[in-house]
Formats: sequence, C-alpha cells, structure tokens
Amino acid sequence: MQGLLGAGSAGADICSGEGRGRATTVPPGTVLSAAGANVTLTCPRALQSNGSVWWQPEGRVPGWASGRRELRDTSLVLPAVRPEDSGRYGCRAGGRLLHTVHLLVDEPPEPPRVSCSRRSHQKDILCEWQPRARPSPSTRAVLWVKRAPGANATEQRCRFFPRAHRFVCRIPMPPVDDDKLLHVSVCVSNGAGSAASADRLFSANSVLKPDPPVNLTVDPVEAAPQQLRLSWTYPPSWDASFYQLRFQVRYRAEPSGAYAQVDGLKDTSLVIRDALRGARHWVQVRAREEFDLGEWSEWSREAVGSPWADPREQEAITAWDEGLYGAGGSLLPELLGSADAEDVNTPEPAPDGPSAVSLYTLLAAGGSLLLGAVLFTGIVLRYRRRWRKEPRGRGKPGTEALPAEPPPSPSSPLSDVPLLLPLASPGPYDVANMDYFFTPRAW
Repeated sequence: MQGLLGAGSAGADICSGEGRGRATTVPPGTVLSAAGANVTLTCPRALQSNGSVWWQPEGRVPGWASGRRELRDTSLVLPAVRPEDSGRYGCRAGGRLLHTVHLLVDEPPEPPRVSCSRRSHQKDILCEWQPRARPSPSTRAVLWVKRAPGANATEQRCRFFPRAHRFVCRIPMPPVDDDKLLHVSVCVSNGAGSAASADRLFSANSVLKPDPPVNLTVDPVEAAPQQLRLSWTYPPSWDASFYQLRFQVRYRAEPSGAYAQVDGLKDTSLVIRDALRGARHWVQVRAREEFDLGEWSEWSREAVGSPWADPREQEAITAWDEGLYGAGGSLLPELLGSADAEDVNTPEPAPDGPSAVSLYTLLAAGGSLLLGAVLFTGIVLRYRRRWRKEPRGRGKPGTEALPAEPPPSPSSPLSDVPLLLPLASPGPYDVANMDYFFTPRAW
C-alpha cells in the first residue's frame, strides 16, 4: 500500500500508490531551493535587450524588503534564502518585462510518527503527530485508510493546529465497525518533497483511550488523622449511561516521590486509610474501559489534601509557636545572641508594659532575699555566745568536763533574758542585749 513515486528532476516526490492519487510535478519556470542555500535567478532574454536589466518581485514577496540581494550582470543572487523569500520574480529592461521565475524555498517534510486513539465508543478515531519544525504554508497532509482487504483506500485530509503544533486527522467510525481492522497510513508533502508514515493495522476497540477523570478532590475524614476521602467524576467525553470505566489511583505523601497505588476501582470515590499524619498528600487517578479494551487514560491533574488534625493539638502547637516566636512570628530577641538581638527590629515597650512589671518583680524578690540574709546573720551572731559558753569536749567520751561557770550574782541588776530588738545591719558584735558587755566571763 505504501510507496514513493519519483517526479523526475523537475519535480518533487509525493506519496503515491494504490488509491492515493496522482503524482504531481513542479510547474515549469519554478526554482526549488532548500532553506539556507544561495540562489541565482537568470534572465535568459536579457541578451536581446539593449538597456540595463533590473529585477523586482511580481506580487507579494515578504523577504524582498530585507535587501538581501545582489545583481551580477543580468542575474539576481539571493544569499541564504528563507521561506519568506518564496515568490515570483521578474527581470525588466527598458520598461519591458523580459522573464519571470517562481522561487520556492522549502524543506522536505519529515516522516510523520502517527498515533491514533478513540476517546469513547461514540467518538471518531483521531490520528495525530507533532512535527519537529513548523511546516511551510505549502505543506499538505493526507490520511489514507482501507476498511477491508482489497478495498479502495479513502482519503481524509489532515489539519494543522498552530497553537498545539500538531497535525490531526479524523477517521469517521460507525459503532458497528468497532472490531474491524483498519489499514492506515499518512502522507505529508510540500514543494520540496514528501514523506510517508509506517502503515498501521488496528481496530477501533484496540485504540480506545478515555480522557482522564476530572473534578478530583481530596478531603480529610473527621476524627481520622490517617484517612483521606477521594472523589472524582467521569470525563465529559465518556457516556457513562451505556459504557462504564474502571479506575486506578496513586498517591504519595510529601516530600516522598514514591507512589502507592490502588487498582480495580469501579466507584468514583475512595477512602485512603494509611495516610501519613499531618502530611500533605498528592493524588492522581486514571481510567480504562471496564472490559480492558484499549489503553489507560493519561493521569489526571494532581490534587492535594491533608488528613484531619485534632484542633487541640493545633492550638497547643500555635500557642507554643507564639510563645517561642512571639505573635509576629519572629524569634524573640532575648532568645537570640547579642548580635542577633540587635538586628531584630522590635519597638521599645511602654514604661507600664510587661518589661516594667518584670523589673518591679525582680526588685521585690531581691529585697526579700536581702531581708532573709539579715535575719539569718542576726540569729547566727546571737547563738554564737552560747556556743562559746559550752565546755570544750562536751559530750565526747574520755574527756573531763570543765567546772561549770558560777551563776551571776543575785544582786546583779541585769537580766539573763535576752532582749529582741529590731534587726539592724550585721556587725562584728552582738548589740541586741547590753548584758553581753557587763556579764563577767571566764576566759
């Protein structure tokens, strides 16, 4: 079915063969050139004219305005021609048109690599491919299809979509022919040559490929920190009232790149029960015909969701963050080093703010500690005298007790009862009881 037919030196090869049409040739008076080549256009009748010869385009030639040309005797030289240099040129002398030539700048097309698919049982088959380079305006693409062995091939014109940079050909397909084999090939041609795809043999059911599911959502499950509820819908191109799909789901927890997969789903919802606590999860779903006809669809767009989190835990975390970083979300200056604390741009607190209250608290605590120290020192000095009165070695075995100190004279006007006076600053002597200075002592 596939073949190439040479058009001779004056023409270009085009796709041909049984049922594919006729070979065409480059018209007379046309010069064909590949892009980037240097082209010389001659004026055969220039020798018959007595005046000077000049060249100009006959009609619209976009590349003429660039000025990339040179006149050598009676010939026009165009260096490194481009597709926009294509057009008709004329040589003139004495106001008379002597000769015209058509220049066609084009590249032979590349062989198309065609893929065919059908979005549902009710849709036509679409065959498409993407060329590496943008095709020239003269490019023509045709799809040839045979629906039965020995039958004539029918022609389907293909259309180029510039935004998608893609050729698309449509094969009308009645539902009753879903199991019939189709013999398909594509031919692309332009003024510089032609190229044909490899022949393909397939049935409509074998190229069935649904569109990806849509409206995928990921929601938490109340009071379940390790569960996620997924839901999605059939693609609009698939009629679910007659034909069903089955689905496959894959998901991963951030930041892992490894997917877990769930197969054999007939419903459009799923509850994931092994989600990672507190982590965001990325989910995708794809579809296939319920009886495994054709291929899997492409994966849907990713949807993102996180499992349910206990509000009390969230409040505790928020409170901790605010305590550590402050309400503004930045680390408190007192937790930084001296150099870092100077760089933190925080306003000075008002005199009656928390800083002032903290200062008063520190002063009160310091005063209490000082008062306690004074009381302790006074008690130690008071009982120091008693410790000195006790005989040395008292209470130790094998040591004689010293004779007791005689009691004070009854006529002494001083009292043995110590007087407790308000404490003053501690000194080297006990001045709380004046008897201390007048009581006789045995040294």
